[in-house]
Amino acid sequence: LEDNAYAVLSSLDAEGYLARAVYSNDPRLLEALLNSVLPVGYGYNCTVYGEDWSRIFSVEARGYDPYRAGSAVYVLLGYNGTLSVRYVVLSISGG
Repeated sequence: LEDNAYAVLSSLDAEGYLARAVYSNDPRLLEALLNSVLPVGYGYNCTVYGEDWSRIFSVEARGYDPYRAGSAVYVLLGYNGTLSVRYVVLSISGG
C-alpha cells in the first residue's frame, strides 16, 4: 500500500494537479483528484502539513481504516516560483 500511495502522489505531482490542490488549500479538489486515481475499493486519508508539520487540511473517504493502512509522505517545495514547503501524507487502506 505504501508504494501505491507514493505512486498516486507522484503521478498527481507530475501532472501539476497535486500542487494546485495543496497550495490553493482546496480539500474538495484534492478529494476529487484522489477519487479519480484510486480504485473504488481503497479508502484513504490525505493530510497536508506546513513546513513546521502543522496540519493545514485533510480529506478522508471511502471507509478508510487506519489500522489496515499503508502511508507515504510526499514533499512539495513550492508553487509558481515561491518556496513554501508542504508535506502531503497519503494513507491508503483496503484493496
